[in-house]
Amino acid sequence: MKKLAVLITMVFICLVMKAQQNKDVCYVNTVDKVYFGQDVKVGLNHTRIISDDGTVAKIDNHDVKSYSHEGRFYELLPVVCEFGDTTCFALMQYVSSNSGMKLYRYNCPDPQKPCFNYFVFKNGKFYSRMDENNASETLKLFGIKAI
Repeated sequence: MKKLAVLITMVFICLVMKAQQNKDVCYVNTVDKVYFGQDVKVGLNHTRIISDDGTVAKIDNHDVKSYSHEGRFYELLPVVCEFGDTTCFALMQYVSSNSGMKLYRYNCPDPQKPCFNYFVFKNGKFYSRMDENNASETLKLFGIKAI
């Protein structure tokens, strides 16, 4: 009976330790400071990061340069239209990288016609926009199998 109680206790301790190790650490990088916490909420005007002790830091969205949440990384980058003009800056989700090139996904904010656009940046500068013509070549470059 003692062996069973010790075994159950050890299993319980291992499960608790494993659950604590899998906590997702989030962060928000601003112009002058990096905030760490356990959860990030991105709103229309403000981003909130909730720390481990429950305190909330409220940051203006125009100050956010990048953030990480649930294992995903978002970075402030220029949105480039089909004609090569920079229309605005937006937080884009990092997808993959290879040979100094990074692939990002941009979620179009139009509620009438939601879509995703993909952009390639090389050494931090805009390189190309992924479209139907170059999608298979671009995905192959990043080791992603096109369907």
